[in-house]
Amino acid sequence: MWKFCSASDSGGHPLLRSLNKNKGRQTWEYDPAAGTPEQRAEAERLRAAYTAGKDINHHSADELLRLQSADRIRAKKHAPPPGPIPGERESLSPERVESHLKGAISFYECLQQEDGHWPGDYGGPMFLLPGLIIALYTTGGLDVVSGAEDGSGAGGGSGGSSAAGSDENTRYVDIGPVNKVINMLACWLEKPEGKAYQKHLPRIYDYLWVAEDGLKMQGYNGSQLWDTSFAVQAIAETGLLESSASCLARAHEYVEQSQ
Repeated sequence: MWKFCSASDSGGHPLLRSLNKNKGRQTWEYDPAAGTPEQRAEAERLRAAYTAGKDINHHSADELLRLQSADRIRAKKHAPPPGPIPGERESLSPERVESHLKGAISFYECLQQEDGHWPGDYGGPMFLLPGLIIALYTTGGLDVVSGAEDGSGAGGGSGGSSAAGSDENTRYVDIGPVNKVINMLACWLEKPEGKAYQKHLPRIYDYLWVAEDGLKMQGYNGSQLWDTSFAVQAIAETGLLESSASCLARAHEYVEQSQ
């Protein structure tokens, strides 16, 4: 079963570098033993449901991420007031509106990670993933990324000067998926066993996202800060700051750590 991993699950690779302890990192890894039989069956049901309706609903809904958060969602479920009686006009009282807002925020807080950010898909054009696969096939890195044990390599190697500068400044995430693949390929071409190419490999996971529609390469190196900022703005607009204090505190800490 595919398992979502955030900052607390990162940092195990010896060549993975970060200035903020991997805050905001979001990756997926395949663990055949992950989840209960019921969860694995539900994941397959979600995939089948997406496939059956993909001609109508083209986009995924991050159902696998929500499935992994299901226990938290159930534990914090906020019950809104009973709905209107059929045939009667609903009275949109301030109390009813506030209760529904609290329920929505409570659900959204269950998707927030312990480092304060909200993960999500930033799917890009379909042509991005083939480029990554071609590059990994060329460099022999497919087995490394797909789960085989990877070594730290040896030697140096820096790639071309501009590629090396971009790699070092971004800790080998690079600014986007096209740069990522080209820079990685350049480093491998200069020195296949060099540290520069080896440092690229663990950062490939930062570009991969898994949902009920399959595995995709994201169109950017992440939109976590952007998404978190908008989430905080939306919560603040409700005026329910006191009841959302812990959620907003985690988000604030993440924004601070992302600077």
